[in-house]
Amino acid sequence: MSSAPPISILVISYKFGPYLRQCLDSLLNQTLRPSQIVVADDCSPDDSWQIIQEYVQRYPDIVEAHQPERNIGPKEIGAFARQFPNRELFAWIDGDDYWHPEKLQREWEAMQATGARVAYSNTATVDENGTILGYFHNPTLPSMPTGDVFMPVLMRKLFSNTGNMFRNHLTYLEDLKRIHYMPDLSMDSGWDYEEKLMLAGHLTFAATDPSKPMVFYRRHSSSFSQSTAGDTKHVKAELRVLEKHRDLLGKRSPLEQEMGELYIDMTTGANRQHLPPEKQPRYEPAKLYELHKQRVQQSSNPEIQQLWQQGAEFFRMLKLHDIKEKLIAKQDEQALLAYIKHLPEDPQLLEAIFCLTPEIFGRLQQAFRSNMAKIQQQQS
Repeated sequence: MSSAPPISILVISYKFGPYLRQCLDSLLNQTLRPSQIVVADDCSPDDSWQIIQEYVQRYPDIVEAHQPERNIGPKEIGAFARQFPNRELFAWIDGDDYWHPEKLQREWEAMQATGARVAYSNTATVDENGTILGYFHNPTLPSMPTGDVFMPVLMRKLFSNTGNMFRNHLTYLEDLKRIHYMPDLSMDSGWDYEEKLMLAGHLTFAATDPSKPMVFYRRHSSSFSQSTAGDTKHVKAELRVLEKHRDLLGKRSPLEQEMGELYIDMTTGANRQHLPPEKQPRYEPAKLYELHKQRVQQSSNPEIQQLWQQGAEFFRMLKLHDIKEKLIAKQDEQALLAYIKHLPEDPQLLEAIFCLTPEIFGRLQQAFRSNMAKIQQQQS
């Protein structure tokens, strides 16, 4: 096995003073040690800059520090920091997270063994004290997706326990330049998902043994992921990323193209309240369900006809979102009729409606009693 090329690590820092030393020590203690550690601090108001300077003085040949003239925010600091790493291999980490000492070594070995251009690892979620809260992928399950991982990345099915993306992957810096990725500063978030979608659309992936997590991802009240999870701007950004990169589906098989279109439409339909008003009717869940159902039924391609089974989860979500929208709008009769329409093909559908509270159930019973004639007509 050939020796590893020089590695740059980019550390993003903002108010991570209590965790920075653990982060930086985990990089310096790698069995495959990086030759450049770039720390970009967004003018933290705590003691982060003093800690960073301490490491610059102790490791002047490895650690370098950069600050913008003023605090510029999470999206701008990422773009600002990208100009400094200049080694052949590249990875990044937030200053409140940390790595297993063998993280880089194992990922490089996985890349060498497979010829992949990107490597990632299982991630353990930890609290402020480093206590493990859970894992992205169940450590007892078989290996994670490798090779062509575009569809699992697109549909957020890379890990067994979460829809989160892989973190702190190791890749070639030239590949990031080749796919022309730079954070889109017109979006308030979603840059991480966009980068990973683009990488998965162009490159092959390797993964380390999931039974030994290599990345430790800290969750605490001030972390960026905590502040954006479920946030309206975050949802809008992700919808924009999906629409922006639909073209990547053009390289896929006919079944994958249809599956990808179904997933994007399902996700957009579930969040259509975040779209401009003129676009919302196009993504009504009931319309999308019928559209994709007809595309399957009218196709003469046996591969595409498999979508009815392989995309069953997404078809069900469209049905559920249709019923949920009607219930929220207090259109109980329409919600009940939609349920009955789908009942023959999905007998367990009602049990899956996550908003089926006793109050909602009572409303559906009342709608049933009030509309027996219509319901009987619908069933016939």
